[in-house]
Amino acid sequence: MDHTVSHQYASVGHYQVEVVCTNWLDLVSFSDHVSVQVPITNFGLDAALDLTHTGADLTIPWTIDAGSNVTFTASTTSTLMLGDVNYVDGDTQGHVVIPAGYDVGVYDVTVVAENDVSRVALTTRVAIYEAVTGLTLDVSNPYTTINTDIHATANITTGTNVTWLWNWTDVARSSVGSDSGVQTASDSHQYPDVGERSLVLTVSNPVSSMTTYADVGTQTPLSDVTLHVTHMGRPVHPVTFTIETTATTPPTDAVYDFWTGDGAVLNAQSASTLASGESDAVIFQVKHVVV
Repeated sequence: MDHTVSHQYASVGHYQVEVVCTNWLDLVSFSDHVSVQVPITNFGLDAALDLTHTGADLTIPWTIDAGSNVTFTASTTSTLMLGDVNYVDGDTQGHVVIPAGYDVGVYDVTVVAENDVSRVALTTRVAIYEAVTGLTLDVSNPYTTINTDIHATANITTGTNVTWLWNWTDVARSSVGSDSGVQTASDSHQYPDVGERSLVLTVSNPVSSMTTYADVGTQTPLSDVTLHVTHMGRPVHPVTFTIETTATTPPTDAVYDFWTGDGAVLNAQSASTLASGESDAVIFQVKHVVV
């Protein structure tokens, strides 16, 4: 014959239940344990793609609306090392901490929340990248003539799935690197007119970014510049040296050094006021008294 009784507990806890059976001849007792818990409700896990790099811990937030004496476990089918899940009874939020030191890759991590009366399992995806480090930039010919390639080469020591963004001031181009490790990339560009610019290179992936720059520019070749002695001098009188240009676009900001033959060196900065196409124009005059 079966006998059933019921009871409601007012608070969470672990209780020992004892049943005593008696008749005229004997007395028998039985005992068991009862766990009274608040069921887990609205367990939530960060559903976005969680990103980190190989040198940093990853934190995956979770939330619950209710639940008592909840145990959290985290697992994955990969070789990803999983850390502890922080939880104190009564907490409504916390996080899974995955320590640094795992391999690059994409992993599905399942977090299970359970107590004696309920169990909920949720899965999130984790992407592990190698951070960008060791960026260097070399421009083999930073200054050249118009419509001539300027060549740039860059290297990184580490970086997973990086994007190389070459910003030449008047145009920007991007390319995608290899999976990971030491990488080299290059780009070249031409400018249609004379001027100073900056090449800005940014190498990035979803977890890191590095930027460097180099000064570049174009100029009129100095082969288009000639030197004339305006007139012959005599001792203790000035002799005028005249620089002339026949270039379509005269050189600007050029520095000219004069060795006069008597031990003196003259230096002058050119003007920047010549009109395009002006020929046989005097840029400046340097006067030196011959002793």
